[in-house]
Amino acid sequence: MKTILYLVGIIISALALPASAQYTSWHATFIPAASPVATRRNANAEALSFARSQMISGGYGLYPPTTTSTTMTTSKNTAAAASTSTQLFAKKKKVAPAAAKKIQVKMLKHVAGTGQAGEVVLVTPAFFNNKLRPQQAARMITDEEVAEETAEKQMKEDADRTKANELKETLDELELKLVRTAGPDGQLFGGVGPKVVMSELQSEIADDFLNNKWVKVTEVMDENGKKMRGDIKTVGEFGARINLLSGISAKIGIKVEAE
Repeated sequence: MKTILYLVGIIISALALPASAQYTSWHATFIPAASPVATRRNANAEALSFARSQMISGGYGLYPPTTTSTTMTTSKNTAAAASTSTQLFAKKKKVAPAAAKKIQVKMLKHVAGTGQAGEVVLVTPAFFNNKLRPQQAARMITDEEVAEETAEKQMKEDADRTKANELKETLDELELKLVRTAGPDGQLFGGVGPKVVMSELQSEIADDFLNNKWVKVTEVMDENGKKMRGDIKTVGEFGARINLLSGISAKIGIKVEAE
């Protein structure tokens, strides 16, 4: 009886299964018993799932962490974008206007901040037309005129230097005699200063070169050659240094006598 029931069960199972699960022998068709499939719940998976839910609820883990290289790249991109934006919205630099063409003029008068009389300077046409020409303070001059005047000036300087050296030789041997009213003790009634010495020298030596404004007495010295701070106030022997030209000076002797 048990055998019959066993065979009936096998037949029913064979009819219910697909053909791929059957195998045949010469005795009968047998179907291997299927092993039960057990689904085991992984404890680690549960823990990971719980941790993930906690991170999401707390606001963490929603985005992948940013690495150092990513941060640097992002910073560079941000800086580049900011720079580009700044360049796009930056104001254009104003281009300086071209410098006005200047003209060459010779000064006829002294004008503060422009030049002395006789100098050749460069000024703008507007400044010349609006100020210098109306005031007759300057006139236009060409390059040829400048070259000619420069040559003439050089010739005059050479002539002046030659004359100054000749005068130096004469004055170095000169003793200028001055007669003044003095008291019994030799004290003069009125001093003898640089202006008096220069006036007497011009009278003694009739040379127009001594009338130049740069020719003057630079110092008066006592009988020992020491510079005096004031005028000569006694009779005696003294000296004076005369500036003849830049770098050229002469020393004269002075003898003051009482009347």
